[in-house]
Amino acid sequence: MGIFGTSDPVKQTEKALAKEAKAEEKNIKQNVKSLSHAEKAESKAAKAEQKAEKHHLKASKFEEKTAGVLNKATNKHEEAYHKENVAASEVVQKQHAHGTLSNAVEQKKAQLEALQKKHEVNEQSRESKLHEVSGPAASNDNKVGAASQHHPSSQAGSQPAGTTVGGQNSGAGAPATSGAGGNVGTADYQQQGNGAGGAFSQSQQGVPAGNLAAQSDSYGAAQGVTSQGNASQSTANANRGYGGITAGDNQRMGQEEKVTEAVRRM
Repeated sequence: MGIFGTSDPVKQTEKALAKEAKAEEKNIKQNVKSLSHAEKAESKAAKAEQKAEKHHLKASKFEEKTAGVLNKATNKHEEAYHKENVAASEVVQKQHAHGTLSNAVEQKKAQLEALQKKHEVNEQSRESKLHEVSGPAASNDNKVGAASQHHPSSQAGSQPAGTTVGGQNSGAGAPATSGAGGNVGTADYQQQGNGAGGAFSQSQQGVPAGNLAAQSDSYGAAQGVTSQGNASQSTANANRGYGGITAGDNQRMGQEEKVTEAVRRM
């Protein structure tokens, strides 16, 4: 045996076994401690997992809820989009209808204006025709009445229209007659009727100066002298005087004027 140890093999074996056992126990303690830490970590991980699962479940529910809201919003959006298309189409139709009616209104306005203008022209034409028809008719009646009372033979056929007053011709629109009985132009008479025995002046349109024929043949020798030098003609009765139109002539003239006015108002 050595100085500091024993040479007994039994003790040496016991010592080695004890040392080995001690090392194993130490290793076990370390493993136990490590296991404890691992278990704690695993427990925390399990709790975190559970928490994550809860969050996932909650998120899934929220996603389902938002998906439902999204579906409803999508449906509402599609419905609103369809309504917008329908409204736009209706706007186009209404605009087209409005444009058509506007054109129709403008056409009717134009037609109305044309009819009004045509009516005015026709009214003027009718009035002129009434003047042409009623004027000579009234003058003829007045002339025949006066001539039959005062000039039975000399002037009955010489003057077609107008009242013979003191050997003079008066009337609106009566044509001037020549000695041969023919018409010479159209006379524009300035007045209707004339004083007893007075001179009558008439201006004639469309007759050149110096072309008026003498009317002594129509009026007779007793009618006086007819002077003609230009478009105006002056006739003076030298022999016979006429004191005015009779009451019968005035009544006849008043009736003719009433008839003419009634025809104009119709």
